[in-house]
Amino acid sequence: MAMRHRVIGGLLLIVATFVLIGGDVTGVGASSTLPRDCTANGSMTAKPSPSGISTWTIGGSGTCTGDFSGNYTLTLRGSGTSNGLSQCTGDPVTLDLDLAVDVTVSNLSASKTYHQTWSLPVDNYSVRTAFVIGGDGFGAGYIGHHIFLACPGSGSPSASYAFSYLG
Repeated sequence: MAMRHRVIGGLLLIVATFVLIGGDVTGVGASSTLPRDCTANGSMTAKPSPSGISTWTIGGSGTCTGDFSGNYTLTLRGSGTSNGLSQCTGDPVTLDLDLAVDVTVSNLSASKTYHQTWSLPVDNYSVRTAFVIGGDGFGAGYIGHHIFLACPGSGSPSASYAFSYLG
C-alpha cells in the first residue's frame, strides 16, 4: 500500500508539472488533469534465454477509477524484453525492461485502447517490478509477481498490477 501511495504521489507531482507547462493529455471522456488509478490481476511470465535476453508476457483484467467519467473495466495484454532477471539469471540486476502493453478501458459510454510502453532501466526482479508508463498515457506503477522469490519455471505465473496514468 505504501508503494501505491508513493507511485500516486510521484505521479501527481509529474501531473502538476505537466499541467503548469501546458501539456494536453485529454482522452475520450477523460479529465485532462486527473489520473486513472488501475488495479488488475492476471499472469506474468519472464523466460530467460542463453543470450541473456529475457522475454516477458503479461495479461490481466481489473478496474480503473479516478477521473470524472466514473469507473472503468480494464484489460491489459503485453510483451517485451529485459536484459537478465537479476538473481534468477546470476546477474546483479535486471536491465532495460521494455514492454509494449495494450490497456483497454471501458465504461458505459466508451471504450478505448491505450498503446503504452512500460519500462524501467534498472530493477532487482524482486516481488514487485516498478515501471514508468509512456506512449498513450503518462504515469507509473508496478507488477506484483515473483511470489516467494520463485524464479521462472517454478512457482506461479500469477501477477497483480497497480498503476496510475493520464490519458
